[in-house]
Amino acid sequence: MAEIKSTLDLMLEKTRHMTLSDEEKKELLLKEINGKIKGWIQKFRDRRLTAEEIRTELNRARQDYASAEVIKLFKKSLIRSIEPDGDNAPAFDLLERVLGEDTSRMSLLLDTFNREMEQEKKRIADQRGRQLSEQGISGSAVVPNHVKDGEWTTAFAGRLAVFTEKRTLIADS
Repeated sequence: MAEIKSTLDLMLEKTRHMTLSDEEKKELLLKEINGKIKGWIQKFRDRRLTAEEIRTELNRARQDYASAEVIKLFKKSLIRSIEPDGDNAPAFDLLERVLGEDTSRMSLLLDTFNREMEQEKKRIADQRGRQLSEQGISGSAVVPNHVKDGEWTTAFAGRLAVFTEKRTLIADS
């Protein structure tokens, strides 16, 4: 009786003479390292890893992946995980305690973004409040919803793009 081959067996048979180029190997290595880094960060956020355990993992990774700049990749990943509306305390904690990084630039960037968005929210709410008042709608229960306003959406997207660009510059420095 004929042997039935699995799809995997057929694929392995057809590709057994193929090899990865150096560029492909490097790309796979970076993907693997970045996956581990993201896992460490998430486990730290979930309180399943301590800062000391991450330091140990980083040292091990530096030995296992000698050709990669693991610390630099870790720093970039941490900084890029910082979002204006997120819980950024774990990222700042790791940057300071594990990497010894000065986080003042990133803190200033976050504070500036939040301050500008608060000012924008107040400006739009005041403007919409005046418009409603001109239409005869007023009172203490009237509170304009800035979030549903197209002007807010545009302003938020624009400032978020600037924030992301500056965050990337800090991550790459």
